[in-house]
Amino acid sequence: MPDEILAVPAVPHTRAGKELEVPFKRILMSANPGTVVTPAAVDDPEGLEFFVRPAQRRAPHG
Repeated sequence: MPDEILAVPAVPHTRAGKELEVPFKRILMSANPGTVVTPAAVDDPEGLEFFVRPAQRRAPHG
């Protein structure tokens, strides 16, 4: 059972059309987005924010 279900408008893809499932999983597990995906390689870089914001809310502060 998932801990959380996120509704997103779309799943961004690489410019070649491949879904970015693994990078998004890593981002949601608190990985630095800049180390797992290059925004320039994504068909919709703004769509990355729908994955980054929830990860930032869950990240421990301090």
